[in-house]
Order: sequence, then structure tokens, then C-alpha cells
Amino acid sequence: MSGALGDPKTSRWLKEISYDPLDALSKVDVPTLLVFGEKDVWIPVRTSVERARALDRKTLQVVSIEDADHAMMESLTPQQQIDPAMSKQFRPESAEYFVALGSWLTAGGFGRMH
Repeated sequence: MSGALGDPKTSRWLKEISYDPLDALSKVDVPTLLVFGEKDVWIPVRTSVERARALDRKTLQVVSIEDADHAMMESLTPQQQIDPAMSKQFRPESAEYFVALGSWLTAGGFGRMH
């Protein structure tokens, strides 16, 4: 993030960090999967999960992956997670994440072969 957020009124990073997707999610009724990594250093996971589940949408599934971080990785330390030099190495590696994603896609009919 180049070390500083800059002017709060114009900072692109501040806008991204401050964005709350729950407002948009509350206005649509399409199949949605929210996946959180419990070791995420960027967002308040427990609060986010609680707020998402409180939407009480039948088409919304919320999954929390115990050993994963924001990028669904399990091997990075919190210091590595916030190191911009490491960002190109982020690749989902949590088996539980891939199972949750595959199960959701299949259950929704998105994984059918034609």
C-alpha cells in the first residue's frame, strides 16, 4: 500500500478497506458463497461471519476455514501476509477451501458437465 493511505477523502486504499459488501449482498438474491479464512489479518472474521449470517438469505452460504488466511493459504505467518513482497506468492492452498468451493458449485448445479 506504498506505506501510507494518503488523503482520506481521495485514497483508493481507504475506499477499498472501508467497503462493506453486506449492503450490496442484502439487495440481491442470487446464489452467493462467502468464504472466510479464520487466520485473516486484514478483516475482523468473526464479526464478518456473524453479520453475513444475520442477513438470513436462503441463497447465501457462509463458510469459515479454520487454518486459512485471507488468500486461503495455510503456510504464511501473519508478518508474511502483510508483506507486499510476498503478494505474488499468494495462491489458495487450503484443501478445505477447495472442498467448500467444489461442494457449493456442485450443489448449485454450476459444476455439471454438458
